[in-house]
Amino acid sequence: MQKKKEVVFAKDGKCTDAEFTEGHSQMNAILHREYSLWWDAFVEEETEDYEKDAPSAEDRFALHCGKILASKTGVSVEKAKWVVNAWLIEKHA
Repeated sequence: MQKKKEVVFAKDGKCTDAEFTEGHSQMNAILHREYSLWWDAFVEEETEDYEKDAPSAEDRFALHCGKILASKTGVSVEKAKWVVNAWLIEKHA
C-alpha cells in the first residue's frame, strides 16, 4: 500500500495535511475535555427531564460542544453539532 503524499502547499481555501492534523487534534482535545467534565451531568439531566420531547444526553452534549466549536471556527452551531454527534458515535462504539 502506498503512503499518502503529504501536502506541503495547498490551493487557496484548502488546508495542508499538517493544518488538518493540527485542527483535528485541537478539536479532539476540546471534545475529550468537555466529555470528561460534562458527560455525566448531561446523562443525569436526561434522566431527570420528564418533558415529552426532552433532548437526549447526546443532543445536550452536541449543542454544548457545538457552541464551543462554532465560536472557535466560525462554522455554524448546527454544522458543528453534526461533527460532535459523529465524534460521540465513534467514542461510544
